[in-house]
Amino acid sequence: NAGFGAFTLYGGLILGAGAILLLIKALRLPARRYFDAIAPLCGLSIAVMRIGCITAGCCFGIPTQLPWAITPPYGGAAHSFQLATGQIGTVFGLPAPPLPIHPTQAYELIAALLAAAVAVVLIKKRAKNGVPAAAFGLTLSALRLVIFFFRAFPDETELSILFRGPVLFGVSVVFFAGILVWLLKYDKNSPLKTNET
Repeated sequence: NAGFGAFTLYGGLILGAGAILLLIKALRLPARRYFDAIAPLCGLSIAVMRIGCITAGCCFGIPTQLPWAITPPYGGAAHSFQLATGQIGTVFGLPAPPLPIHPTQAYELIAALLAAAVAVVLIKKRAKNGVPAAAFGLTLSALRLVIFFFRAFPDETELSILFRGPVLFGVSVVFFAGILVWLLKYDKNSPLKTNET
């Protein structure tokens, strides 16, 4: 559906986190502990979503000759983008075969699982409340910032690409890093996962 093409993963995460926070506050539940518990599930959900991206052929990468490159289907979204941008031409009047591309959907899937694993490890190590969730956000944002440079963005303006990539992920990295520093260095009210402010 072209009408939903401009929506991003972080928009959904921000709105979802806001709704959860309102519910948590209304029920007077321990916010940090619930966000810690949700973080690994969020990572798993993103991984499942990226399986959908793989099957749909969206969120594809730029051409590469790396050994793990994948060849997109003939006539698919990545192939059409390569034709439209002049990366490939025609052979005997027919579109040339698509170029191998970065499997950015798989990169994103792995990034989500790694971020979830970081949160799980910190929960098991009884990290301070909020640290697992903040570490999840930092890990996911940092990895997605790297992946951004291997992804193609059809039908997007340069300004949109700038804000959807370096600006969004850069702000997210700084935000989550700041929360981690505050929790680990300055917050004295939540020494262990078992205690909640």
